[in-house]
Amino acid sequence: MLTSEIYQPDQTITCAECGMETRHDKRQDHVFFCHLKERRLFECPFCDFALPAFSTVVHRHIIKIHGCHNCEKEVVNPYRHIAEVHMKINLHECPHCSYGSYGGRAVKNHISRYHPDDLNCKPLDNLVVGTERV
Repeated sequence: MLTSEIYQPDQTITCAECGMETRHDKRQDHVFFCHLKERRLFECPFCDFALPAFSTVVHRHIIKIHGCHNCEKEVVNPYRHIAEVHMKINLHECPHCSYGSYGGRAVKNHISRYHPDDLNCKPLDNLVVGTERV
């Protein structure tokens, strides 16, 4: 029979790795910050902000710090938002003709409707990361 001990959040436990006592609800924080070799597990793609844990914190950082300065809207990817909303750039294009759209799904639907002989082809992405085309 398996038994498991139920811990209260404020109860302390001892780290098996280093012997440090920490609150049970903070044990994951302790492991990430004290025992992980990779200190930049979650990185902001727009600046040097990074954490070894908590992707949600990095996500909130992106929205709060890198929001759109044109319309003051909090956005996840300001570059994509500016290209789509303010510059009206087609981020995806049909490889067979001049059709383009903000969304890849619309281009896939276009290909299946107007170019049914080549359903395996994919939309061209005009998304740029750094200086490389994705």
